[in-house]
Amino acid sequence: MAKAELVVKDAPADRVPAVLRAVVAAAAGDAAAVEALMAECVKGGGNHCWFWYDEDFARLVAGEAFDAVRKKYPDPRPKTPGPVG
Repeated sequence: MAKAELVVKDAPADRVPAVLRAVVAAAAGDAAAVEALMAECVKGGGNHCWFWYDEDFARLVAGEAFDAVRKKYPDPRPKTPGPVG
């Protein structure tokens, strides 16, 4: 992941999708950077929801360190229903 982090950090922001930058930040445990990227997206007229549809992002922000991020930008994906019957 360190190599991906270097590539993302060195690339111009307009060349790397925000969700990829958020995945790299989440892998590094940087909740503040993840929140800032999501806030930047929303401020620019985007929607935080599409971050959640990246499986790596959703998995990486599931931990306690990202509680505030999940509270501010909740996961919009439908919950899997339980067993029937």
